[in-house]
Amino acid sequence: MTSGATMRKRAALRLAMVVAGAFVVALGMGAAGEDVQQPNVVLIVIDTLRADLLGCYGNPANASPELDALAAEGVLFEQAIAPCSWTRPSMGAMLTSQYPRSLGLYKERDEILNDRFTTLAEYLKAEGYTTLGVTANPVINSVFNMHQGFDAYLDSSTIFSWMKGYVPEGEEPELRRKGTLPSAPEVFESMFRLIDDAPRGPYYLQINVMEIHEAWRWRGSLTRAPYEKMYRGKEHQKYLQALRQVSSDIGGFISQLRARPGFEDTLFIITSDHGQGIDNHPHVPFSSFHGRVVYESQVMVPFIVFHPGSDLTPRRVSTPVRLLDIVPTALDHLGIGTPEGLDGIALTPLMRGEATAPARQQ
Repeated sequence: MTSGATMRKRAALRLAMVVAGAFVVALGMGAAGEDVQQPNVVLIVIDTLRADLLGCYGNPANASPELDALAAEGVLFEQAIAPCSWTRPSMGAMLTSQYPRSLGLYKERDEILNDRFTTLAEYLKAEGYTTLGVTANPVINSVFNMHQGFDAYLDSSTIFSWMKGYVPEGEEPELRRKGTLPSAPEVFESMFRLIDDAPRGPYYLQINVMEIHEAWRWRGSLTRAPYEKMYRGKEHQKYLQALRQVSSDIGGFISQLRARPGFEDTLFIITSDHGQGIDNHPHVPFSSFHGRVVYESQVMVPFIVFHPGSDLTPRRVSTPVRLLDIVPTALDHLGIGTPEGLDGIALTPLMRGEATAPARQQ
């Protein structure tokens, strides 16, 4: 993009944020006129996790107790629909609140997020947030411009074979067929290092973990012992094993993060980019994975909002919602205001029990 276009985008972003500026200033000042830090925001994307694997969505296998506990203390959306069953179109839409077709993202290869679109990281950075991201999925590495708006963004060090043409000169990442993608503990450790290197809040942290995506692989799975011995004979055994592990890892990460000074007031959003067909549609080609069809198994995903200490009370929302709604919901919940031109809407009235259906634009 030309430098002139970049300047116009930045100016437009500043103007959009100024619309709610007076309210933000009032919100961020204490009674004595001192600055009060805005809540931190943490978006955790559990790649390829379909909703019906979790206990809080009705699965009796008890594979997600930590996530279920967070859902019980927060707001759980019972019917959340991903924008696409491929990662990059879905993530691009989730982070910009624009439909994949508007972004020009339809598949995974040869498509890059155009930086004329504004991401959640950019909106929050304009409000003074320190923006940090770590991904285990190379499909949203910075070479595809998915690092837009971040002060620091760590790519996956392992890539898929088809991505070799996108490797920056001088870099030699490991190929997935020869190794494994970064594990959730490695991702969380990297995020803590980024926080230590940028000790100024409030923070926006964006995290992608790949345990569920890799669960089906006989070689290269991220599932560790003793989890790989669990749920023998159960339906979706490998996915339950991976979920039990990543639920524990995420629970531990959130506990450690909340114990850090400055993270007492943090909004957590936990979701997935898409689901997985597994064995639900055996007569449909390619349906056991994702990306080729849009059955509920591939687009119904978990969506949990957890903000301890805020005015949110535990609630289950049965109204169908979309991951397109994450950006306006987060901004509205923070009191920043919702920019014009988004395809999603703020779900805060639903989260607070003030409405039973979202006020969508026609």
